[in-house]
Order: sequence, then C-alpha cells, then structure tokens
Amino acid sequence: MTTSDPTRLRVTFDAAADLYDRARPGYPAALFEELAALAAIGPASRVLEIGCGTGQATVPLAERGCAIVCVELGANLAAVARRKLARFPAGRMEVGAFEFWPLPPVPFDTAVAIHLDEHESPPLSRTTRRGLPMFEDAYSQPDAPDPVLDDALVLALVRRHVPEARAVTAVDESGGEARSYAVDDGLILKVQRPQQLRPRTSLAKEVFFLQQLQSQPAIRVPRVLGYGHEGPLLEYTVMTRMPGRAMRQVPLEESSREQVLMELGKTLRRIHDLPQEPFRASALFPCDASWGVVLARFGVHFAAATRKIGEQARPWSLTETPDQVAAAALAALPPTEQRVALHSNPGPEHTFVFPETGAFAGLIDFGDAYISHPALDLRRRAGPQDRAAILQGYTWERPVSPAFMAVWRVTQVLADLTEIANAPERAAQAAQDLPEAVRRLAE
Repeated sequence: MTTSDPTRLRVTFDAAADLYDRARPGYPAALFEELAALAAIGPASRVLEIGCGTGQATVPLAERGCAIVCVELGANLAAVARRKLARFPAGRMEVGAFEFWPLPPVPFDTAVAIHLDEHESPPLSRTTRRGLPMFEDAYSQPDAPDPVLDDALVLALVRRHVPEARAVTAVDESGGEARSYAVDDGLILKVQRPQQLRPRTSLAKEVFFLQQLQSQPAIRVPRVLGYGHEGPLLEYTVMTRMPGRAMRQVPLEESSREQVLMELGKTLRRIHDLPQEPFRASALFPCDASWGVVLARFGVHFAAATRKIGEQARPWSLTETPDQVAAAALAALPPTEQRVALHSNPGPEHTFVFPETGAFAGLIDFGDAYISHPALDLRRRAGPQDRAAILQGYTWERPVSPAFMAVWRVTQVLADLTEIANAPERAAQAAQDLPEAVRRLAE
C-alpha cells in the first residue's frame, strides 16, 4: 500500500477494527488535560471529533461532560467507538466521510482531529468557534490544480523584486510542499504547491523566520528578496540561492560529515538563541504553549512509531514491547518551560554543503517551523553518531542544562523507533542502536 492510494489507506483499519483498537497505543492523559484547558471543554461545550477511529480520544473527551459528536468513515471502527460512547448520553456517533457529512446549523465550540491521515482535509473554520492544535498533517485543498509555471510568469514574478533577472535555469520537482525555480545563477522563486497546502507549512512563516535571521551573519541561510501573491492560489517568495548542494546528494568522508554536522549543531544553537517574542507575537508559528502540549506532541510521535512497528513486523530484539519502551521514554521527560522557534526538519535534504570541499554551506527551508522544545530539532538524523555530532556542535560554545539533556535522550529513543518504523533499509541498525538509547534514559 502507498499513500498515493488514499481511499484504500483510509479504510484499511476498518477491516480489523477490534484488533486495531487493542494494538493501537492510547494518548497521554496530559494531552486531554491541555485540550480541555485550551478549548474550555466541559459540560457547556459542543465538541466535534473528526475521524475518531475506535474512540481512543473520544472517551477522555466525553468524560469532561461535553456534548460530543463523532464522525468516522469506517463502520466497524465506529461500532467499537459507539460501544465505548454508550455510557455518555450527550455523545453521538455518525458514520460517513466528514467532507460529505451535513453540518448542523449551529457551529461546534471545538473540533478535534487527533489522528487524521494526510489525505483527509477537514474545513475546520466552517465547523467551529475555536480550533485546536493538530499534531499530524491535513492538506486543506488536496484537489487544487498544481501547474508548473511557464518561464514568462516566473520571470515576471521575480522581476517585481529583482528587475535584472534574465532566465529560468531549472525547476526543482522534488515533490515537496513547495516547488522552486532557479533563475540566473543565484536566485530562487519558491511557490507553495496549492494541493499540498497544510496548516503547519507556510511561505509567509518562512519569510518571517528568514527575516529574523538576516541580521545574524554567522547563520547561513537564504536571504529574502521579495514575497507576494498572484491570484488566489499562487503564493511565492523570491530569495537568494543557497550555494552548494543538499547533503543527501554529496558523498562525504567520515571526518567531513562529522564537521558538517557539528556546524549544523552550532547553527541550530544560534537559531534557538534568537529573541523569541517576535516569533510568538507574529501568530504565524504553531506553539506548544505549555509542557502538557509538548508532552502530548511526544506522545503522538511515539504512538505513530510504535503502531507502525507492530503493523509492519519490524525487527525487534528488546524484551520490552515498543509500547513499553515508549512509555518509559515519556516517563523520563522532565517538565521544562524551555521552548523556541524550531526549524523542524534540519535533515540532509535541507542541510547544504560545498561538494568541492565537503564543508557546511548553510540551512534552507523554514516553512515547517513551530515553537516547542529545542531538543526536537536535534533528532532528524539516521544514526546515534550523527545525532551526537550535532549535539557536540550545539554545545560547542556553552553547555545545555541537565533538563535539556534529559529531553534530548528521549528524542534519541524516538529517533530510533521512528527509523525502525519508517526506514526499512535502516531498521535493523536502528534496532541495534535502540537498547543503548533506552539504557541512557536513566542517566
């Protein structure tokens, strides 16, 4: 099965609803405490849950006394959830695709969509008075057209900001949320692909982030030259082109790789050291506003990894189950108020190097940024050696707190579980690395 077959993906678990209910890990209690506090969920509120599955989030919400309506595509999944909801007289279950479900005339106070897959795209603004954080992706207009722009339009947009631009030299068709057009030797026109627009990705947010970095010459990132819209669907940014190539495309000697990752760590530390109030005040950045929401984010990531490990029969050698490992890691998280604007994915596709020397060139693509614990930016690498090199660079100029290191150790367990779950070619090695990461939780 591939994510290019969304209909099949959405109904897969319905065929084994009871097994799915037993196997899928639940969510941490702190998640529901924070949701109830953020959205004032209680006896006087009307809550809509979209894609409730077997009701693992439904019951903790219904226990707050709210009137909850659940919409679930799978009839078998809905039947399991309906049994759980039976003891709550203010609860109701609806079976069907949310996008075709007739909305009631009175809007809900809150909509909850905790584990929608990326192909589901609920128009939450039509259904609620208040929205809640969504930890997983939902594309808001998946059927929008996605044309490759012709050279004349590309040049017209770029020339609004760089009048001397001459020619389009390449188009990046990597398939991400944005498409990039290379212009001349040093310019990029970046456009948001309309059908992959999602709440957590934003060119406006990336422009804001890069503008905050432009006064920091030690932080090597593209420089924004212009931003705007052309019609209702075309959002664009004009920026300088990052020299070099993506690290993923450049074979590096071990020593060069370590140096690049250390420089990446230094760069991330400088980014995290920026004044944070402008990011919060901009209202552009999803924000984990309290430790409970950070804990919930970790819980959702762990649940996604352990669920897939079980579904795909990935390699596993520990006596503890994946769920037990995840629970131990979550229990090791110390409460901390440290939160900063994160790059979100400083991986090998966004880290650039100079092919001739193997040296670090810079970091691109800040469109997925959000505000949470800084250790989450240090986990996007395949092996513990790479992640340790980033940490070494991160702590090069000054140490981090013991609480930071405790959170970092939890991210290492999460990184190994994620590799086992999502990277078959690296799963065996990650399974070998995991016991040491689990052991270090106790340090």
